[in-house]
Amino acid sequence: MTPGQRRILIASDDLLGIQVLQYMHAHLGFASKAPQNVDEAIQLLLTGSYDLAYIDFYHSPTAAIHLIQAIRNGDCGAANRNLPIITISDYLRDFRHIEQIQAGADALLGKPVYMEELKLLLSRYVGEQPDRKNR
Repeated sequence: MTPGQRRILIASDDLLGIQVLQYMHAHLGFASKAPQNVDEAIQLLLTGSYDLAYIDFYHSPTAAIHLIQAIRNGDCGAANRNLPIITISDYLRDFRHIEQIQAGADALLGKPVYMEELKLLLSRYVGEQPDRKNR
């Protein structure tokens, strides 16, 4: 990572999804970390600075709720309480997303993830336009 580079946390149990998101963010000039589980995600948040978190625990929806609540309650550091959180899923009409929004997630992102949609979310939640040369 280079100084001043935007950092993204990708907490997911979907290994292919992690790779896709990491590739897309690297293409846009963002660095990313992908913890293996909720405890590792909490440790990364406590010891590092992130500009946005993606959460996608399809096989363990309670893990997603737990991580969102830990961030919002300050258990991941006071500086992260307002960290933008985007949940990701194949099934946007699933009731779990309502629970994730109620727990404190800011937005939902459906799969497949498209670059233009990703750029819009980054612009909205990170507060800057991704590098224009990387279209």
